[in-house]
Amino acid sequence: MKRETRRWLILGVGFLVSCLLLFLSFRKIEFSDLSEHIGKVALPILVFGPVTRFVNFCLVALRSSLLFAPLHRYSFWFLFKSGLLAYAVNNVVPLRAGEVARIGYLAKEGNLPASSCLAVVAVERLLDLMAVCVVIVCTLPSMAIDMPIAAPLVIAAAILTAFIGGAIWISRRPEVFVKVAATIAGLLGKSVRSFVEAKSKTFAEGLSALTSPVTVLAVTGLSLLFWTTAVLGIQIWIWAFGFDLPWYTPVVVLTFLTFGLAVPSTPGHIGSYHYFAAAAMMAVGLPKAESVSFAVVGHAMAVVPFTLLALPIFLREFSKRRSNAARESDASQQAD
Repeated sequence: MKRETRRWLILGVGFLVSCLLLFLSFRKIEFSDLSEHIGKVALPILVFGPVTRFVNFCLVALRSSLLFAPLHRYSFWFLFKSGLLAYAVNNVVPLRAGEVARIGYLAKEGNLPASSCLAVVAVERLLDLMAVCVVIVCTLPSMAIDMPIAAPLVIAAAILTAFIGGAIWISRRPEVFVKVAATIAGLLGKSVRSFVEAKSKTFAEGLSALTSPVTVLAVTGLSLLFWTTAVLGIQIWIWAFGFDLPWYTPVVVLTFLTFGLAVPSTPGHIGSYHYFAAAAMMAVGLPKAESVSFAVVGHAMAVVPFTLLALPIFLREFSKRRSNAARESDASQQAD
């Protein structure tokens, strides 16, 4: 199957899944009931939700500065922008294009190989997943609902621990990793071996920050703080609605969204976010109309503010890069 055909197939599946989940979310719901519940939201409380999201972007930038330190000294503002742009692009472009855009953005600014930036971003995602598992496991004994996820969580945590341990090992034994990768690739020919050897070398260089135990502890702590703040953001939405729910409800919502948003959907997780957020709230005893209202407001607060905030930055950066490319083209033509 051609790459273009496969991409359109994935987009089509995501669109169909989103439509199905939207239908299931709003089925048998009166829109007048939704409007009534949304109209009761306390806006002075709700506005603190984006504040927690802003703190999250700051934590991501700080964590990235530690992981990129051996490779390039990015400014905090640049790393903040890279995270913001990735988030916004993911909300408007399909196939998680924001992560790819961020890797290219970081590589170009720091004059680094893309594979080195990929290694850092991969470690960040592993740390995020591990932190989510820790938050859920710490809360799981107190959850009063029937959630048969203990075994999958243990398995996921074990796999993530193995991957993170592997990344730390690669950072300490890069020459062994490169040799093994090159040897395996050599079975496919000399050209493949040369390519893989070069890429594995720059990939291992991207993990060099993990040679420091202090850095490993720091980035792990920042990841846990990131997801704790995310839980607080969900709790703020619950307070804004005035719902009287168990204290662990934000972690239930986080659990449902973590697993649910892995399914294919449209950019911004339209449909999938609404379905799984509402399902989480219904799981703790909230009626469907209130649950869907919560999902609608939560999705809007999660997606809209920072997507709009990122657009001027994105347009400015895009315009600047086009101008630079035009100048380079003119200089090349004059040289010829």
